[in-house]
Amino acid sequence: MYQRLTDRLRETLAAHILKQYGLELAIVLERPPKIEMGEAASPVCFELAKQLKRAPRQIAQEIANGLGRIDGIARVAVAGGRARRQRRPDFRPRTFTGQSLVCR
Repeated sequence: MYQRLTDRLRETLAAHILKQYGLELAIVLERPPKIEMGEAASPVCFELAKQLKRAPRQIAQEIANGLGRIDGIARVAVAGGRARRQRRPDFRPRTFTGQSLVCR
């Protein structure tokens, strides 16, 4: 279940970045050091910041505002140049142990 959600997140991020910024990027997901920070993260905002010569926080906010709904994920929030995704509270797959899915 976790793999399906992260695959969905990768696909959605890649499509959004291509549409919004005209760039094709490989979306890398990692686990944040603390579960409170989420269950998966991607440094994509920092890569975009280098290419677009803009602040990563501004890009993260644009992504958070523009991504739209991803099935199984409740919301997007930005922290320190990172876009965070939190899974829906009613979505309880057995393999999930924390509270959020993060896109950094």
